[in-house]
Amino acid sequence: MKKLLSLAACCLICFSSFAQITEDFTPNPLNRPGEQYPMVNSQGYVRFRIKAPEAQSLSVSLGKGGTKLTKGEDGVWTGTTALPEDPGFHYYHLYVDGVSVPDPATKTFFGAGRWESGMEIPAPDSDIYALKNVPHGNVQHIFFHSPSTDSEYPAFVYTPPTYGKENKRLPVLYLQHGYAENETSWSNQGHAGLIMDNLIAEGKTEPFIIVMTYGMTNEVQFGRMREFDAKNFETLLIDELIPYIDSHFLTLTDRSNRALAGLSMGGFETRLISGRRPEVFGAYGLFSGGTFSPADWEDKPTPDLLFISCGSKENPDRVMESGHQLRDAGYNAVSFVSEGTAHEFLTWRRSLYEMAQLLFKPETFPTGRRSRMVEEGGQGPYKAIMKEAETLKAHTIFCPKDLSPFNKKNPLPVLVWGNGACTNSPWEHYKFLNEIASHGFLVIATGYIPMDDSPYRGEMSTTQQQIESIDWAIAQNADKNSPFFGKIDTKHVCAAGMSCGGLQTLFNCADPRISTLMICNSGLFTNPTTAMPNMPMPDKSKLNEIHTPVIYILGGETDIAYGNGMDDFHRITHVPACAANYPVGHGGTYRQPHGGEFSIVALDWLKWQLKGDKKAAKTFVGKDCTLSKREGWTLEKNKLMK
Repeated sequence: MKKLLSLAACCLICFSSFAQITEDFTPNPLNRPGEQYPMVNSQGYVRFRIKAPEAQSLSVSLGKGGTKLTKGEDGVWTGTTALPEDPGFHYYHLYVDGVSVPDPATKTFFGAGRWESGMEIPAPDSDIYALKNVPHGNVQHIFFHSPSTDSEYPAFVYTPPTYGKENKRLPVLYLQHGYAENETSWSNQGHAGLIMDNLIAEGKTEPFIIVMTYGMTNEVQFGRMREFDAKNFETLLIDELIPYIDSHFLTLTDRSNRALAGLSMGGFETRLISGRRPEVFGAYGLFSGGTFSPADWEDKPTPDLLFISCGSKENPDRVMESGHQLRDAGYNAVSFVSEGTAHEFLTWRRSLYEMAQLLFKPETFPTGRRSRMVEEGGQGPYKAIMKEAETLKAHTIFCPKDLSPFNKKNPLPVLVWGNGACTNSPWEHYKFLNEIASHGFLVIATGYIPMDDSPYRGEMSTTQQQIESIDWAIAQNADKNSPFFGKIDTKHVCAAGMSCGGLQTLFNCADPRISTLMICNSGLFTNPTTAMPNMPMPDKSKLNEIHTPVIYILGGETDIAYGNGMDDFHRITHVPACAANYPVGHGGTYRQPHGGEFSIVALDWLKWQLKGDKKAAKTFVGKDCTLSKREGWTLEKNKLMK
């Protein structure tokens, strides 16, 4: 048996060693003009061809353990990496007869304390930092006098395309490089300017200035970063660079319009400075540069944003847990994990891309602080936004970002939503709810706004929160100081929820302000003692209090709520009712892009019940209703729905 296992293992090794390499190699995007090699293929393999007839040995640092090249009779050395490289930017150099030198065929980039060659492996999301035909900002290489270093100190400054055209002052992000890099790194390796140009062109961020300076103001050697305290850099940054920038550029100089972020060592600098000088910056970003905890912010000004990120091959659990702790403590914290990357520039490009969309956002609501654009605002005719409002704590608002099309003649109907497991955040359902809002609905979900895909860990929601949602919508519609004044259809309200949230909805079903119900992956328990603790548990007699049309949207026979939901449906004979099943189980399709199939059916129900849409009604009524013909779906209706 051992011999057979050894033989099998050998076969696997041999197979992987001779895996098929696709011959679609193209020049490395970072090659100097006219140079064909090195080349990269679609799988991430890199091929080298270097003419060095006098060399006795030649290898490349790229690849696990490096890549040895083979010399041909013509003096040309060739070779291909044994395995594909991760997508994104990589430093590398040549070893020629044991001497480390840059590859003369590529552009050079400052990293590891020296000028290195650069390799760019195409990434699936390279569009975020691609050079496009959009308005471009400027990157200036400036020098400012630094008394603390007794030198003319360098910095790179990115100004957006609109800078100076309207004499408008802008916020500033101070963005720091990593160990043994310099002020050129974020612009050259990180493509910070291109990322900003593209975000601004797509309307995903507000224009702001980025300042990148040299952060190696210490003598700490690599591997001894615990001795690093950033005091010298703190002096240079706060006492010298910021005053220079504020006096030479059109900047907004208050704390809320100034942010500090950095990668690796730059993140470490950010964390240390945030603790000592919290009055200077309003937002902070740590890109593979450690984490924050609630204790870090005790007795300090509350930051507007704490952004923490890393690659999935680094410490993602630590980053996600940090975000959970901060959010549970009431801070606006966002955790981001770059999928498939390690301690490298693709992680940090993605981090900047994500954080930039959260910085310096103008408030649509007078008191709401945090907001997030989900899936580019949804597929409906009105780009939606997910927000919170301080006048409605522990709730999340989904609505069209631009409220100007809505008025008393074209108001926003209301959907109030309860979450699965009675969690106090719509983190599982936000794509589904955002899609609904993009079709001209005001959606109010119980619980705290989900700023990422992290599972919520905190107290459970309550049935009362749905009632609070309806109360809030009515109050906002009547408040002349509200952006929703006169824009909400308070006569058309759907109460809805998934799983435990569906039970909350049924608990509230008698509220006379509700005009329809939507019960998703849920139903009342025949035996309430089998339910989870803290779930609302009315008995089946509660169904008699339903006074509106109701739809049950279930996940088929594998849905753990299927039996309860279908039993509810068969008991309801006094109001129009239907049960729609799609065989995906209890989880539904809420987390799929734009909410998947469930959002399509939910939208037609809401358009029919809340907007009187006759076309949407055909999804459910009549012998040949469209839902009965839609692939995968089954529909049952009671006599009042025929």
